[in-house]
Amino acid sequence: MSIEFYPFIIGISTTISFLYFNRYSKNSLIENLLYFSFTILISFFSAKIFFLLINKLFYQASINIFQGGYVFYGGLIGGLIFFLLFYSKKSDFDFSGLIPTLCLGHSIGRIACYAQGCCYGSLSFIPVQLVESLILFLMFLMFHKWKYKNLFFLIFLYLFIYSLIRFNLEFLRADKLRGFYLNLSISQWISLFFFFLSSTFLIRYIKRS
Repeated sequence: MSIEFYPFIIGISTTISFLYFNRYSKNSLIENLLYFSFTILISFFSAKIFFLLINKLFYQASINIFQGGYVFYGGLIGGLIFFLLFYSKKSDFDFSGLIPTLCLGHSIGRIACYAQGCCYGSLSFIPVQLVESLILFLMFLMFHKWKYKNLFFLIFLYLFIYSLIRFNLEFLRADKLRGFYLNLSISQWISLFFFFLSSTFLIRYIKRS
C-alpha cells in the first residue's frame, strides 16, 4: 500500500502547487500550465538521473531508470537551469509565487517519502521526512507573504535557508543510497555550495539596498 501512496501524494502535491502558482500569476492559464509542466518533467528527470549517477559513481550499482528513487537537489538544479533559460528568453513572464510554490510542493512531497517508508532518521527511526515537511510548510507561509518581492532575492533567500536546514537534517538521515564523500552526504556538499553561493548574493543585495 505504501508504494501506491507515493504517486498518489506526488499527484496531489503537483496539482495543489500548480493551482497555487496559477492563482498568483498574471500569465494566462495555458502559459502557466506549459511552464509548470515542463519544469516538473525536467525536475523529475534530472532528479532521477542524479540518483542513478550517484549510485553508479559511489556504489557501482546497476540500477535502471525504472528502479530506485530520486534526489531532490538533482531536481532543483534541473528546475533552476530551466528557469534561467526560460527567464532569459521571457523575462516579462510573471513568476509571482514561484518560491512559495516550490516550498509547498516540496512539503507535500516529503509526505510521499514518509508514505513510501524511505529516508528514515538514523536515530530511533526519526521521521526526518515529516520534520522537513513541517519546516518547508513554515517556509511556504513565510515566502507566501513575500511573494511579490524581488524574484532573485527570494530565490537566493530560499537557497540560503533550505541549504542550512538540509545540511543539518542530513545528520539525522540514514540514506546511504544517495551517496557519501569524506563523511558528508552528497546532499550536504550541495547544501554547502548553495549556502555559500546564496550568502554571497544576499550580502551584496543587502549592501546595495
